[in-house]
Amino acid sequence: MRVVRTVDDALNNTSLILLIDVGDRRLLLPGDAQIENWSWPLFGDDDAQQNQALLADVDLYKVGHHGSRNATPKSLFRLWSDTPDPKRPMTALMSTMPKVHGESEATAVPRSTLVKALDRRMRLLRTDELEHGQDFLAVAARSRGRATFEPLEPAAPAGPPGP
Repeated sequence: MRVVRTVDDALNNTSLILLIDVGDRRLLLPGDAQIENWSWPLFGDDDAQQNQALLADVDLYKVGHHGSRNATPKSLFRLWSDTPDPKRPMTALMSTMPKVHGESEATAVPRSTLVKALDRRMRLLRTDELEHGQDFLAVAARSRGRATFEPLEPAAPAGPPGP
């Protein structure tokens, strides 16, 4: 069992951080990356300053590791301005469920201090706030310009096959 936990811990903290440019939009998809994963692109890489400039200019941020305490480092969050920029609106997507993990604010997922900070700085869309029967959250925006990412209406369930 100890081996399984060790492998799980190692794999759980092994993530790719994807920064994708589509048109003139930038999408940040960090998966389950935690502070150790962020250390290299933010500080350790020879191109850390260039990486920080790229990360500062994000349109869509998929919140890392379900909003856990060390998946959105303060050093990343500080790259974004303190107040929303109407010329460059940001949207964050958070896939999470309330009160599933953690027994204190320090270990809660999602962490309320992170949720409040994200909500102040950008539009935050969360799976734990979906309407009953809605299984997922999808968003869309044009690849050029600064229109905000908007939630898409869930598709109606497929009916029985036709004749």
